[in-house]
Amino acid sequence: MISVGGASTPDNTVSWNSFNAAAAAAFVQDFGLDGIDIDFQPDKPACGVSPTTGLMTCAVDEQFQNIVLQYRSSLAATGCKLLSAALRSSGAWGQAPYENLGVGSPQTGLSINMLKAVGSNLDFINVLSYNGGPDFNYTAAYQAYKSFFPDGLHDA
Repeated sequence: MISVGGASTPDNTVSWNSFNAAAAAAFVQDFGLDGIDIDFQPDKPACGVSPTTGLMTCAVDEQFQNIVLQYRSSLAATGCKLLSAALRSSGAWGQAPYENLGVGSPQTGLSINMLKAVGSNLDFINVLSYNGGPDFNYTAAYQAYKSFFPDGLHDA
């Protein structure tokens, strides 16, 4: 698999505006790889809980969802299969029953709406727990992410 993205640029949200899913899928096919891992880590996702709905929203929700859909479509066109996402340690927190976890992190809740809307397009996820800090609750992160996949990520 190849990983695309990361958190190496000051405003990588802009970098994602010009990504080429078809080229990445062709690279995967040309080199006989298994698929693509999306590492979407915007510097300023502007996530927060709406005071009217109580639901987490991020300024980059639509962009994240489109990235997943474009990579899935491009991989399908080449006959390649696997699509995964490297998701921030606090990305599934910030909303009930995990509303008190990840407080203060700008990435809290980043994965929620993507997973709700297009998470079924992923074959697996990787939780970026290495940057969770000394008090990171691995079990709570696992449970929060698992809640979006009550039947698992695979059909089998």
